[in-house]
Amino acid sequence: MNLGKSKMSKLSLHISNWLDPDDTFDFIAKAQPAVIKVFGVGGLDDVKISEAKRRSPNSLIVARHYFESQPLERLDELFPGDKIANYDANADAQNAFAQMQPELVKFGGLVDAWEGYNEVPIDNDQPLSERNRQKARCYSAFTVALAKRIHHAGYKYAAYSFSTGNPVHVELWDELLDGLRASDYLALHEYIAPDENWQNFYTGMCNRYRAIYTRVPREAQRPILITECGADYFGQQGFHGKLSNDAYLSLLKTYDSNLMQDPYVVGATIYCYGIDSQQWKTYDIGGNFSRMLADYVAATPTPHIIATEPGGTPQPTQPSTQPTGTTPSGVQPTHPSTPASVPGSAIEYIIQRGDTLTAIARRFGTTVAALVAANRIANPSLIRVGQKISIPAAARGMVAFAAQPAVPRKTKRAAKSKPSTRARKKSAPAKKNQPARTRKKSARAK
Repeated sequence: MNLGKSKMSKLSLHISNWLDPDDTFDFIAKAQPAVIKVFGVGGLDDVKISEAKRRSPNSLIVARHYFESQPLERLDELFPGDKIANYDANADAQNAFAQMQPELVKFGGLVDAWEGYNEVPIDNDQPLSERNRQKARCYSAFTVALAKRIHHAGYKYAAYSFSTGNPVHVELWDELLDGLRASDYLALHEYIAPDENWQNFYTGMCNRYRAIYTRVPREAQRPILITECGADYFGQQGFHGKLSNDAYLSLLKTYDSNLMQDPYVVGATIYCYGIDSQQWKTYDIGGNFSRMLADYVAATPTPHIIATEPGGTPQPTQPSTQPTGTTPSGVQPTHPSTPASVPGSAIEYIIQRGDTLTAIARRFGTTVAALVAANRIANPSLIRVGQKISIPAAARGMVAFAAQPAVPRKTKRAAKSKPSTRARKKSAPAKKNQPARTRKKSARAK
């Protein structure tokens, strides 16, 4: 299998709109990124994509069509109980393909690979059930059928596009193998989850593809495309107004240093470039940030890798090029694979609607017992919205910033706050995915 040929950083742009095409083309020409993601009406511009290909002929262009409806997301509603046997994967795939077909005709020779449905949930943090396995088998059958049509149209296909941390149960990959075998790439989303104050960062859902590769047999393994990445607070807030450009780039460099250890990861596109929706402006990586990112990508060679088969964990033969000193902004993130604690302190978390101790423990890499002990909770099934709890400082996967330069931009208005719905789906062109996995629990915060 092709494990990706990039000799540079794996970071690149997720383009939702070519609002400043000259800036975009400058990034592409300078960075020569391994992958470029284009999405929706604004991103799928044949003239702009053609120029991008001219500037960087070896970049893989991955595209995604916006679907108003994804029946696979509604299996419980459409096919309750035993009726799931009536789901017709072939008909669903044909319907999806028909919606994509005008773009498939238009972008021949410009786009290299297409994603299909986006962030379809097939399980949650409840114990694995036969219903979960049925949903996985439905998604796999859909993927086989759509991949066949995409191939017939002359394109490659990137399978699944699961949201961060999904599926929750790695065992479900046993049911998803046929879809992988039928596809050319595996597309995944990985987000770093900050706390409310953007002081500490949970990275436990990053590089989760390694667990997938350990589970999946070699003949079904496919090169990885991280088609969305970045930092995201519950789908409500991006880095603007919380981190300086230097601080955000430093955080992404640390993530990138992990990606560069895995030759089967082709690239990772940062959400999002060219945002024209006020709701998501705090995620915008255009302007000065994209110019800083281009400098970094162009100057950052991938460390030499000890040859290993996919599914292993390659180790660099020399230290990573990621700087270990404090950045100019005064921020020094720790390595995602090396959890950091905050000496003498704990992380404070405010209970949101729908929270459970199990979900909170999963997010912060701790246990329900540890949360109960740290907060003297009498009844773990009874927590309240707005209640403040303490997360043990040594919780696994939390990355602490030694100094946090919060630099609000007056020109960027923060995304309007809304209730956290961590099962929120991302299908509309203006939307992005939330970092959380699943929410259904028997005892929710009320």
